[in-house]
Amino acid sequence: GYTRQDLSLADSVFAEDVKFYWADRAQPFDRETWTENIALKQKAFRDFELVDRSISSGRYGDGNIWTNVWCEWTAVNRGTEKPLSLLLHLSYKWEGDKVVEEYGFFDGGRFKDELALSLSLQDSADAPCPWDWLLGEWRVSGGPMPDAVVRWSQSHPDVDSVMGEWIT
Repeated sequence: GYTRQDLSLADSVFAEDVKFYWADRAQPFDRETWTENIALKQKAFRDFELVDRSISSGRYGDGNIWTNVWCEWTAVNRGTEKPLSLLLHLSYKWEGDKVVEEYGFFDGGRFKDELALSLSLQDSADAPCPWDWLLGEWRVSGGPMPDAVVRWSQSHPDVDSVMGEWIT
């Protein structure tokens, strides 16, 4: 499953309208966002492991069935190549044979910092210019100024800025 970066079991476990509540997120999110978050984690980290798992399930006084997982989540930060270890507690609320809610408790601040660091180190050197859509010649018209053509170019491949040159 998850540690092998295979999410195919998720379809058989999660309800279509499942909600996720994770420590690094202020608001609950849906299955599509969950899948995007997993992909982002896989980009930022490698060699996932869930170490020393303890799992228990039970029906509680209110009739709800919950499965709880306690473990240590470990991975290697792809940006720094350093290991990361977080204590993790997951709680799954079941309705029938589907999970309708997942709660993830862990050090959300530390995780967010490591994720941001990994992605920034990976993307900084070979990131494409965010202004590619702007580069080239553009016709400027309208308003009180006469029509003109402006050529937009990147001043240097390693610098995140563009320059405009008025041609006409």
